[in-house]
Amino acid sequence: MHGSKLQPASESQETSDTQVSAVSTSDEIQKNGLKIAMSVVRKVENIITGPLPEKPALEFKAGDKAVYPVQGVAEVMEIKDMDINGERQSFYVLQILDTNRKIMVPVNKAGDIGVRPIIPEGQIEDLFEIMRENTVDNGNKTWNRRYMGFMAKMKTGSIFDAVEVFRDLYRIGIGKDLAFAEKQMLEKAREFIIKEIAVARGQDECEVRRELEAVFN
Repeated sequence: MHGSKLQPASESQETSDTQVSAVSTSDEIQKNGLKIAMSVVRKVENIITGPLPEKPALEFKAGDKAVYPVQGVAEVMEIKDMDINGERQSFYVLQILDTNRKIMVPVNKAGDIGVRPIIPEGQIEDLFEIMRENTVDNGNKTWNRRYMGFMAKMKTGSIFDAVEVFRDLYRIGIGKDLAFAEKQMLEKAREFIIKEIAVARGQDECEVRRELEAVFN
């Protein structure tokens, strides 16, 4: 009886190593191919859309006015350097005009937090145009769902969003009673708008208040 011919151990090991090497090489080719493909995709995206623009750094000096989300208009009192975890960092020291509360904001994070300059005077008429629109957002929702939507807008720190909140709550309040929290938000948005417009124009706040009321009368 002739048994099957056994392959020497060394030859068998060599064959196994060759197979493993082939698999490894195949994996490397696939990975390299994937890297090349992803690189091509990124280059094509950059050609089509261009690289993502970097958010410009905000630059304020002491005495400038700025807007801090939700808190409102503030004055830059000073730029203070401090050692934080062994690193030297610069901070804007802001004082909220309505409350005199002081807030420290890292200079390199101010834009990410939502701190922004006062609206240019040339854009103020755009705010009044938004107020004059008759559309009311969230008018048919329950008050708590409306409130959540309005709060999200107020947190952006955008005066345009604040104007929409003021307009919608004012018009909703004409036809129905606002919830207590909505009334508070209406006043918050009103004061936010009045303060920023007055600062941008160098105008008395009472005059701006009358101008806002005239839009709805």
